Amino acid sequence: MKLESTISEKAGFLYLAPIMDGVLLLLAFFVFGSGFVRMSGVSVDLPRSGSALRSAQQQHIITIQHGTPAKIFFNESRVDMVQLRANLQAGKQRTPRVTILADQSTSYGAVMEVAFQALEQGYEVAFGTQPLAR
Repeated sequence: MKLESTISEKAGFLYLAPIMDGVLLLLAFFVFGSGFVRMSGVSVDLPRSGSALRSAQQQHIITIQHGTPAKIFFNESRVDMVQLRANLQAGKQRTPRVTILADQSTSYGAVMEVAFQALEQGYEVAFGTQPLAR
C-alpha cells in the first residue's frame, strides 16, 4: 500500500513555525535572563568605590539627595525622618535589607542619621556607589 501526503508542496509557512518558536524562546531567554537591578528613580551623583554589593532581589532603597535639609526618598516616595521610621517599621516584614543611595555632596551627618534609623530597626544596611572609572 502506497501512502500519499495530504499536504501540498507549497506549504512552506508550516516549516517556519518551529524556527519562529525557537527565535522567540531565545529572545525571551535573553530579555528575562539578563540581570535586572532595581535602582531608584531619583537621580543622585553616587560616590565611586572599588567594592561591589552582592545582589539582593528584595530590598528597600533609601535615596538621599543633597540639600538643606536633605531630601529623603523611601522606595521613591518622599518622606521625612518620622515617616522614614514608620516606613521602616512597616517594611520589615517584606525584607530585612536596605540600600542607601546618597548623593556624594550630601552631608555625612544626614547619611548617618538615615543609616542609624535603619540599623536601629534591625536592617542590614548597604551603601550604593558607582564603580571606579577605568
